[in-house]
Amino acid sequence: ESVAEMLRVATMPARRYLAEVFESPEMQAVAAFFAMQTKGTLDDPGSALGMVELPWSHSGGVHRPRGGMGKVSAAIARAFESEGGQVSRGARVDAILVERGRAIGVRLANGESVRARKAVVAAISPIRTFLTLIDPNALDSSFRRRVKQIQNDNTNVIKGYFALEEPPVFSSSGDDGNERRW
Repeated sequence: ESVAEMLRVATMPARRYLAEVFESPEMQAVAAFFAMQTKGTLDDPGSALGMVELPWSHSGGVHRPRGGMGKVSAAIARAFESEGGQVSRGARVDAILVERGRAIGVRLANGESVRARKAVVAAISPIRTFLTLIDPNALDSSFRRRVKQIQNDNTNVIKGYFALEEPPVFSSSGDDGNERRW
């Protein structure tokens, strides 16, 4: 019975949960604030979990970089550039260029094309990447249909989407790839 209740609450919109559990409008307001920290609405299915996410994620203390969160992306860019990568700041990309099934560069809004040496990295939603920036003829139609089904839940968390030729090897965690069976 407790598992069924947990599942019921986990999929419930926060507004309904607040009405069921709290009588005080003041307490409902405090809990609603927590629920909305996932950037959804109080009517989104599963938004009741947001009421525990914020207090839980802060329970061990929140660490922020000196100078603000922009320092994180600046540090990532510096590390990338130190390895020979190029980061173009403030340049709008109008298209990802594809040749023979591989991303080979980007076309900027000013018309300039930038060719990639090894990879094109898109730090944006796969929906925008594959449905807006890449020519539909460069992608398999079934792949585009699957991308259209991705739910953009508007959560403000770090997500990574990778299109790799082979599974990654995480050598720093002891995975040298030798035990793989695929």
